[in-house]
Amino acid sequence: MKDLLLHFFNTVWSDAALIEEDNHFAFIDTGSKFYYKMIKEYLIKKDIKTIDFIILTHFHHDHYGNIVNLIKDFKIEKIYLKRYYNVEGSTSSGTGSDEDYLKNELNNYQELLEYGSNKLVFLDEIKEEYYQINFIDSLIELYDLESHLNNLYNKEGPTYHKHLYNENFNSMGVYIKHGEKNIYLGGDVPDTNNDIEELAHLGTKILKKIINNHHIDHFDICKAPHHGTPYFCTEEVAELLKTDYLIITNASKWIDNYPTIEIFKKIKDTKIYLTEYHKYIFTINENIGLAEIYEISPFFSLGE
Repeated sequence: MKDLLLHFFNTVWSDAALIEEDNHFAFIDTGSKFYYKMIKEYLIKKDIKTIDFIILTHFHHDHYGNIVNLIKDFKIEKIYLKRYYNVEGSTSSGTGSDEDYLKNELNNYQELLEYGSNKLVFLDEIKEEYYQINFIDSLIELYDLESHLNNLYNKEGPTYHKHLYNENFNSMGVYIKHGEKNIYLGGDVPDTNNDIEELAHLGTKILKKIINNHHIDHFDICKAPHHGTPYFCTEEVAELLKTDYLIITNASKWIDNYPTIEIFKKIKDTKIYLTEYHKYIFTINENIGLAEIYEISPFFSLGE
């Protein structure tokens, strides 16, 4: 079995992960636009010209931001995503959306449609519980393919034709199986106790499906949902993951204000890695190896 390499870029409040196996490459999210110089230089240094596929967990700029840049500069075979319906009630920062925000997001989505053209696979049209991608010796599964916001927007009742919720509720969870190793990349999947059943505890619902499908008792590596913030990394989520390694795409100055690390440590002696000062490269086969590249996140050059 070939080694699977999982590269986590030094992004803060943004996700971009590169997976590599047998000289094939794929992205899970692409980071905010201001990370592109760093990402492009990394790919060029590795002499990467073709990317087998890109998965966009959801349509927030800190996840889709570099998709068009990558299409322009590299050969992309496929892009997996849900359709974006422009019915958000709040922004990626949690503030209320307005006409300017919605117009900008729609323009970005239309640009992706233009440049992506026949590369795009719209997963919400498949109407399945999950979607499988075979990647060399690894199995990748994408969970929660529903466009929840669009469902609720068009459903008769108190949410009918109202912009109420955030695109995080449309985020997919990504499961990777490589040999006996289990990896979960949590996108921005929330785990709120929402009064609307369709939106309630999406994080635990996804994890329970993965655990039942693959008879898992723990995960070896996990990318914390939504940069390690509350309502995403709940005790229920941590208990289901029981992860050995937890990557948080955030900085200690913010994470120290949250109970995330304490929650995970209470359940298991999880090794925690923040992406503020390092890129992390996990090599996965019978064992797990880790290389760290010290490099301060470009986020801090923006004056935070």
